[in-house]
Amino acid sequence: MKADICVIGAGVVGIVSALELQARGADVVLVDKQQFGRQTSFGNAGVLSASTVLNVNNPGLWRALPALILGTAPYFRYDLAYAISRLPWLLKFLHRGSRRYTLSTANSLHELQALSLARHSQFISSADADGLYQARGWLKVFQDQRGFDSSALERRLLEELDIPFQRLSADELRGLEPGLHPIYHSGLLLSATCSVSDPYLLCKAYFELFKKRGGRFELIDVAAVAENAGTYRIRSDDASTELRSDNIVIACGPWSVDVCRLLGYKIPMAWERGYHVNVESPSTPLNRPVCDVQRGFVMAPQGKTTRITSGVEFAHRDAPPDYSQIQRAYRNAKSAAPVGKMTDEVPWLGSRPTLPDGLPIIGAAPRHRGIWFNFGHQHIGMSTSTGTAVVLADAIEGNAGTAMSQKLLPQRFKI
Repeated sequence: MKADICVIGAGVVGIVSALELQARGADVVLVDKQQFGRQTSFGNAGVLSASTVLNVNNPGLWRALPALILGTAPYFRYDLAYAISRLPWLLKFLHRGSRRYTLSTANSLHELQALSLARHSQFISSADADGLYQARGWLKVFQDQRGFDSSALERRLLEELDIPFQRLSADELRGLEPGLHPIYHSGLLLSATCSVSDPYLLCKAYFELFKKRGGRFELIDVAAVAENAGTYRIRSDDASTELRSDNIVIACGPWSVDVCRLLGYKIPMAWERGYHVNVESPSTPLNRPVCDVQRGFVMAPQGKTTRITSGVEFAHRDAPPDYSQIQRAYRNAKSAAPVGKMTDEVPWLGSRPTLPDGLPIIGAAPRHRGIWFNFGHQHIGMSTSTGTAVVLADAIEGNAGTAMSQKLLPQRFKI
């Protein structure tokens, strides 16, 4: 099989990259070792954010370090052996959390999310997926004044970037979300943010649009990538399948490091693992995703159920699951809203690819003509996927790009 471009990875980032390139006239084949949308893209709250501009590594992270190290922060847990093995990465991650970088990173994320939200809207319409789309914003809630005060830096950034938000009192919260128990002191309504009622169904709609437009999908566990006379050959693990392509886009999220290693690139990636459970919705359903900031969980309406997502687990991508964090999130969610029993037999676990500066890596591989990177979207892959697809397609077409896209280039790392 031969194609102009082979996109490796059939999560949301890979699918929309294939869609964007296809829309610009390329013959695209999409490959993955599993069916589309079943890995990292499957397990999120469905938020299409225009306002997630404060990265995890921000100045407040330094103040939180004692609680994080001691394991008393409910929104974070870590595997000690893995943390020790990734100590140089952690130090770079902390360094990029200084005030010196915060505004610059926030600007890049804001521009990327704004671009992404606009392209999502177009793709959703083309894929006849408007029924999944909700423009009700999303809500961050705080149990006390101290919790609200902890959002001061985020609020300053939102104001700096002219991103609309509204502070809500306890009474206003109850009016907006009557399904919440009256345990919250205040909230922030981020009105420019949208959401989808089922992230997997959105991936499915995009995938079917790609196929309808002539795209091809192959189940391949990529084991070798070789170049010959300007054409790349991609071979499966059992050598039963071979694809030929002039260009390869590596967009397989946390597994991108494995494919890059085949080409001699050492990517400075770590993983933020996350869990979710689906539960019976309260009798008065939530109207939008709700994030309990201090306890580090999200409740998101997902059709007939509510999805509860955990905070961050810093552990190896392939380590066995530890369900303690999502079990605590479920208990906390029951104190926040009258959610019912779990509808999943086992909580879902996924890994989110994170780079030290909290930005994705988009652009041409430094030492290979025709190899392109599009991964490292951290915990906001759904929100930034279509924007990075535009940046990637522009680069493949030879456009110089914007100041924002220049910050995403692979050359910023020694790989």
